[in-house]
Amino acid sequence: MTDLKFRPRFKFRTPMHPDEIRDRLRGHVRDSNPIGFRLKGNLPHMILMYPLDQQHLWTPQMDIDLEMDQEPEGDLHHRCVA
Repeated sequence: MTDLKFRPRFKFRTPMHPDEIRDRLRGHVRDSNPIGFRLKGNLPHMILMYPLDQQHLWTPQMDIDLEMDQEPEGDLHHRCVA
């Protein structure tokens, strides 16, 4: 049986702390956001969404999970689901 995955998934490692990533995301959504995306939630789970007036049943959103799982290289592990 095939493993169906309907939403693209992204994983990345970074030396940045989740608080710093959250603050950067909030800053970009607040300061340079001509489309008007909304960022909801707080650590460890946030959701990046289209503005309410542009949302439909099929409108995508991005779930962002910032985890403190320590990698052997000293980086932190983070996941995004679009």
